[in-house]
Amino acid sequence: MLEQTMALLNLDDKDRQLYLVGLKFGAQPASVYAKKSGLKRGDAYNHLLKLVQAGLISQFEQGGITFFDIVELGEVKWQIDEKQRQVEIAHKELRIAKEQIRKRKHEPHWVKVRFYEGRDGILELMERTLTTNKSKLIRSLTSVNDFYDLIGFEYDLNHYIPTRLQYDIEIRKIVRRSPEMIQMKRMDSKEKREIRFVDDKWDFTSTMMIYDNEIMLLGVSKPIFGVLIQSKELAQFLKTVFDMCWEFASKTP
Repeated sequence: MLEQTMALLNLDDKDRQLYLVGLKFGAQPASVYAKKSGLKRGDAYNHLLKLVQAGLISQFEQGGITFFDIVELGEVKWQIDEKQRQVEIAHKELRIAKEQIRKRKHEPHWVKVRFYEGRDGILELMERTLTTNKSKLIRSLTSVNDFYDLIGFEYDLNHYIPTRLQYDIEIRKIVRRSPEMIQMKRMDSKEKREIRFVDDKWDFTSTMMIYDNEIMLLGVSKPIFGVLIQSKELAQFLKTVFDMCWEFASKTP
């Protein structure tokens, strides 16, 4: 029980030893507390002051000497009750803050930007498109060769595509024509994907993926980086831009 009380008040084993000395010997100078607890005098004095701040021990002067004594149990109970009350207030404030943040995420002008570095950062973002995707749809403008040079075709074939199918997520991809993409398009219906093509004159080396209220930008040239933008307004705008490009992109290789 004493250990639980000490933990609640953010006190440690040294504090507990000194408190037990006070229970046994009553009002004593710091030197007696140090001797009975086996602590060095300076260490004992600092921990006694900590116990004073916690409200478990009081201090008073007598004959020019500072004494420390145990506080009455009623006062200790009040300290614990007050601590618990403060914890409950803190929990309530955290719940309110969390609810406010949750509501803000659905406001049109709420924006949050996070940056990721290196190949590991890119992979973390790719996983996010699967694990947080509520709409079950990804819009992707992809520089395929640059993208595969970074993460490897095996990651897409052996992990990303099977996992996306497991989560029942559809993807629409706008890409430049290449033998790999022409071959991949033949598997579109089986892999819940639709690929459309643009001419080589449209040169881009980065990748953009849009889903829910999130936009993911991947820069695969050195330095390798990723940007995650969470914004309902921007996501809707870029979905519209993508859909316009989608209408003009070619369905045939």
